[in-house]
Amino acid sequence: MKEDGLQLPVIGGERTPYTAMESQASNSKPDYPDFMTLFLTVISSFFYMGNFYLLAVTAKDYSDALGVEEGFSGILTGVNWTAAVLCAFCYSFWSNYQFKVPTAFCAGLVFLGNLLYFLAYDANSTLVLVLGRLLIGIGGPRVINRRYIATYVSLNARTKWNTAYVAGSILGMGCGPFISAGLYYFQGSLFGLSITSFNSCALVMTVVWLAYFISITLLFKEPEIYNKAGSKPLINKEVGSYSPIPTIMALWALFFPKLLQESLIISSPIVTGTLFGWGSDFVGVYLAIILLAVSPVHVFIAYTSGYIQDRQFILTALCLCALGSFLLIGYGDLPVWQYVLGSVVVHLATNLADGVSTSLTSKVLPPEMAKGFFNAGLLATLAGSLGRAFGGIVISISGHFGTNQTMENYLFVPMTVLTLASLLFVLITYKVLVPLQAPKKSN
Repeated sequence: MKEDGLQLPVIGGERTPYTAMESQASNSKPDYPDFMTLFLTVISSFFYMGNFYLLAVTAKDYSDALGVEEGFSGILTGVNWTAAVLCAFCYSFWSNYQFKVPTAFCAGLVFLGNLLYFLAYDANSTLVLVLGRLLIGIGGPRVINRRYIATYVSLNARTKWNTAYVAGSILGMGCGPFISAGLYYFQGSLFGLSITSFNSCALVMTVVWLAYFISITLLFKEPEIYNKAGSKPLINKEVGSYSPIPTIMALWALFFPKLLQESLIISSPIVTGTLFGWGSDFVGVYLAIILLAVSPVHVFIAYTSGYIQDRQFILTALCLCALGSFLLIGYGDLPVWQYVLGSVVVHLATNLADGVSTSLTSKVLPPEMAKGFFNAGLLATLAGSLGRAFGGIVISISGHFGTNQTMENYLFVPMTVLTLASLLFVLITYKVLVPLQAPKKSN
């Protein structure tokens, strides 16, 4: 069926990508309204993920210092990302009306959360520790950031800026453990408060988020909000003509690699300490080197996004997930080289999947739905945050049923099976994983 010469999408059938004419039309407008606002939006991913992985590397030692078991570090991760998921709905609604105020609000919460996390040691309180991580999770600005990119960056530049946003996340994930390793042997005091190897990271991030809050206040320009009172409904009957399958698969391709990566990162200090005798300081350097080493893949994606389709990137990423997960299984004694190689492949796969999955989500989402509550920013944030939250949960489950020696297999045998199933589903739905072409309306 055609209307005005354009083929309409068919549920479950092959979908038509955007045409060259539409691409040229999008080039007639600026790619984004304000560079500094977009830069602050992108750089927040670096700060937030750097913050999280600064704390993640030493969470085991912090738990020990407060007298709780090492598996408690998985609980801290779960609290962080579960809070981010729950609050994403509020931020999605808020971003219908504002972007600057909720972004500044998030920065203030993360600032307060880091301060509490720092103070938990002198308070000798796991409650304060958990509350700090809870506030850091609540203050996660990712749904606002992603929605800004999905709404105000043009289609032809969106994959590049989504990739830049993910690259900021990966650089943060790499720099976080590296900085944590540098602070590992630091001991001191400030105004009578103890500064240790495991709470000094929170003190550093307290200062960073205060500076970011000030920058948002001074430099962030509120964009024109498209969904104003009196505009047409956010969701209408047109949405029913679109298949949900591409959106579901794009979100799954974002969720699952995050789950796999988070399981690997949070388990690393426990598994490598038991199997290889690595200390938390060495683990921090190790994670930083791997994460930074695979980050150039985002440059490759940015330069090839005009020639390689998002679905091709996703298929490649899931193949790498399967290989990496398989390598992380211990077939007898797990050698160091096999663990390192599996880790590199998993991180490479996640980096490859993240930006393109987010970009594809914004492209396959029905246009009327994209302007409403369940927009691309919310859905992508939910998928990524839930993946990380479940990663923390499976660490705790694996630690409960297994030992430090067997945790690796309790994690990655099921992950390998799930990866293969995900790969099969993507192959089945491959034909419909292309940008959605909205039907033209007749005059």
